[in-house]
Amino acid sequence: LPSWGTDSSIDELIKSRAIVQALSAINVKSHEKRAYERARRKQSRLRLRKRRQAVDDLDRDDNDEFPSVQNEPPATKKRQPELFDSNCAERKIRSIYEKFAPEKLPHVKDLLTKYRGYEEWLAMKVEEKYTQVNDGLSGSCSCSDESTTTDEDDEEEDDDDLIEESERAILLEEDRILEDYDRIYPPRDNGCISRSRYKEMERYVTEMDEERQRRLTCPLHEMRSNNNGQVENEFGVRGNLNRGDGWIGGNIHVRQHKQETKVFAPPTKQQIEFASRLCLGFSVEDTEVTTRSVKRKSRLLHHNLIDEEDNPFYHLIDRVRQTREISKQTRGRAERRLSCRSSIKEAASSLRHQNLDLALEVPTVKIKARRNTVAFLPKR
Repeated sequence: LPSWGTDSSIDELIKSRAIVQALSAINVKSHEKRAYERARRKQSRLRLRKRRQAVDDLDRDDNDEFPSVQNEPPATKKRQPELFDSNCAERKIRSIYEKFAPEKLPHVKDLLTKYRGYEEWLAMKVEEKYTQVNDGLSGSCSCSDESTTTDEDDEEEDDDDLIEESERAILLEEDRILEDYDRIYPPRDNGCISRSRYKEMERYVTEMDEERQRRLTCPLHEMRSNNNGQVENEFGVRGNLNRGDGWIGGNIHVRQHKQETKVFAPPTKQQIEFASRLCLGFSVEDTEVTTRSVKRKSRLLHHNLIDEEDNPFYHLIDRVRQTREISKQTRGRAERRLSCRSSIKEAASSLRHQNLDLALEVPTVKIKARRNTVAFLPKR
């Protein structure tokens, strides 16, 4: 076929019909997804009211709303942090008590003040307690309720069958029209496909896009992952074996498992006793902790006991005092030596200055030479 860039009559004759048919079958628009979601919401509301409306009327209503939708900017909602609210726990506990134990409603405030900081754990425990009781009671009453619910279930099944038949007819019509085209968005002229099929198509498109991005960003990584079943990979490219999971950003291509937040229970009496012993300076295993022992322990820590029988640290305290006295004596001797050396140096420096002054002031004495003098002449 000739290229798409030419404007010859051959291009128009050969490709105009193919282009028109493809665009009429696929009918991809920028607001197609929003129109589909809006139509599905309207159909679900009508289905709940046991009324159906023609697809043309829905399309007409959607066409009236499209200009406003196109001009609106995409709204982005900021995700709020998931924090547990104590008021939510109180409402949950009150609703459970109203249903199963109304006599405990006046004590809800006291219960929340007792377990302050552990409201989530308290609500979870209350729910577990009364749901188990409710399950036991519902098992005995299920036999009597089966006869009353059968008629309602039959009516719902009939409605579901009618809906499935209508959707099946729409899917068959789409399969007949769309034989060789990828159905990214459903055609509007023949109604809408089921929600599950549409979700499958969206999931397929996102997976293909993710795989293409992986091939573009790190092809060697993908080669190792494709040969993982044949060759042993020492680095580990999938799951928790990947060494990139421990880095700052982690591995963007490995889906991180969401860690469940741990609900902390209030401390038990044994834990409180152990904490109080550790705060007083005793061991956890020391069970004989009284006010007398606490006073004795504080006196021992401050070294106020001198009696050898009562104080087990007597010898240690005595040795510390002796070493302290010895260190004071040695330090005093060293300071005295340093002071003596400094005084000697000062005296020597003063004498040296005096000698220099005297040497400058010594007078010269002339001695007359005698006859019997010996002259020492230098050697030639």
